[in-house]
Parts: sequence; structure tokens; C-alpha cells
Amino acid sequence: MKNNKKMRQARKQIQIAVIQLLQTKTINQLKVTQICRLSHINRSTFYANYEDVYDMVDHLRNYVSQQYQSYLKIDRKSSLLSLLKEIQNHQDIYQLFFHLYLDKNLIHKVNFSQWVSYPRDSTVYDIVFVQSAIREVIMTWLNNQCDVSPEQINQLIVRKLKQLGIKLNE
Repeated sequence: MKNNKKMRQARKQIQIAVIQLLQTKTINQLKVTQICRLSHINRSTFYANYEDVYDMVDHLRNYVSQQYQSYLKIDRKSSLLSLLKEIQNHQDIYQLFFHLYLDKNLIHKVNFSQWVSYPRDSTVYDIVFVQSAIREVIMTWLNNQCDVSPEQINQLIVRKLKQLGIKLNE
């Protein structure tokens, strides 16, 4: 039981280190030595959890995807505001979500249609434009440690969408 706790703690430290490193590096530039130094763990601890950096990234992708999918299952009819609150409460997970490009895969599946009512004459380019704008606002907010409230970000998005003639489903 104690080993499981230590393993979870090491994985958490690795996750935090990876988030920090991904601020300035790509996944391909990550090195085990850097991760271990930043997370204050031994290389043997890293290798007890993962085969290599790519295995670690795969594990993190799976973990973050599961966390997000769990949120969607629990709160399927949620508003954009409730998603923003979820992001604020779990910033570490969503930092990885964006840094591991999981949101790009998600956009193709979800397209924000549960929150946004696109005009009938919207093209695929209109939809991509809106998705990209919302994504960038959320990423910037997250990179700024959610320095303003979810309500303020929600108001900003709603206001900008209204200026484009797009309604937000509440």
C-alpha cells in the first residue's frame, strides 16, 4: 500500500515537472534527466513508472483523457461556465490537456456544438474560427494561472460570440 502511494506521488511530481517543461519545450525535447531533476526523483523511480519519455507521455495522455471524459459523463449537459470552473479547479490536468494537444482531437469530435448555436449559413471555416478562438482564450487563461474568474472568461466569450452573431446555449 505504501509503495502505491509513493508511486502516485512520484507520478504527480513527474506530471508537474512535465507541465513546467512543456512551457518552453516540445514533447520531443523532453529528457528523463530534466524531468527527474525538476521533479526531485531518481532516474530509477522514473523508470519504475515508465519505459521512457514517450511511454510517460502516453500514460499522461490516457490519464488526462480519462479525467476529461469522466467530467463529460458526469456533467453532460454542462454549460461552458461549468467547464471553465472545472478547468480552474484542475489546472494541472488541463495544462497537460492542452500541452499534449488532446483538445485538438476533441475539437473534431465535439465542435462546441453543445454550447454554441452556429448560424445556418456557417461554413466549416466559421466553426474552426470559433473553436480556435475559444481554445486560445482558455489556454491563455490557463497559462495565466486562471488569474480572472471563470465567470469573467465566460462573459468575454459570450460577448465576442454575440458580436459575431453566434449564440451560446445555456
